[in-house]
Amino acid sequence: MSDKETNKKLIREMTLPEKLKYIWDYHKLPIMGVLCTIAVVILLSGEFIKQDKKSVLNIATLNCTFAGHDVQSMQEEYLTAASYSPKKYCITFYDNLVATQGDAANEEDAVGAYTAYNSLEAMLIKQEPLDIILSNVEDLTITHKGIENKDGSQSEIVFEDYLTDLTDILSEEFLKKHQEEIVYSPNTGKAIGIDMKESKLATKYGTFQMETILCICQYMEHKENVMAFLEYAFAS
Repeated sequence: MSDKETNKKLIREMTLPEKLKYIWDYHKLPIMGVLCTIAVVILLSGEFIKQDKKSVLNIATLNCTFAGHDVQSMQEEYLTAASYSPKKYCITFYDNLVATQGDAANEEDAVGAYTAYNSLEAMLIKQEPLDIILSNVEDLTITHKGIENKDGSQSEIVFEDYLTDLTDILSEEFLKKHQEEIVYSPNTGKAIGIDMKESKLATKYGTFQMETILCICQYMEHKENVMAFLEYAFAS
C-alpha cells in the first residue's frame, strides 16, 4: 500500500478533532496565507465601501464645534429620517472652521496656511460645495479680514453676502410656523438664518443650545436635502 493510500486510511479513522489537528499541523502555512488574503480583502472592501459613500449634505460650523459622537449620531438620525441608508450615504461635515483675521490668513506662512485652509473664507471664495452654515449672528454679519491676496492686499468678506434670504426659499407655512425663530441681518434686514434653540436638536446637542443659527448658502448643491434637514431639525 502506498504512503498516499496509508495516509487516507489513517485520516478516515481519525475523529473530527484529530482530523482538524492533522490538517493544521501539515497545512498551516497555506491556511494562514488564505486567511490573511481573506482578511486583507475584507479590510480593503470595507475601506472602499466607506470611501464610496455619497455625500447628500455639506454642513460647516463657524467658530463652534460638535463632539465627534454628536456628529455621528446626528448624521445617522438625519439620514434615516430622510430615507437614506447610512451605509451608502453620508453628510460631509466641516466642523469648527475659523474666521481668519489679519496676518493669520497669510497663506505664505506655515501656520497661516493651515488656518486659511480651515477657514470659511477659503471655502466661500472658492465656492466649494457647501449647503448649510451653523454659526452666530455676529460672526456672520461683521466684515472679516480674509485671506491675503497674491499682490499683498488683504481681502475682506462678509459671510452674509453668501447666504440665501430664507424668505426666498422657505415655504410660507414654514416661515409662519417659525416666525419667532427667523433671524434677520442687522445690516441688510435679510432673513439670514433660523435660531436653533427651539429646535428638536437643542434638547440633544449642546451646541444648539447656544446662539447658533442655521443658514443656507446661496450656491447649495442639495436643496431637497437642506429642506429635509430643516424638517428633521424642527420635527415635533
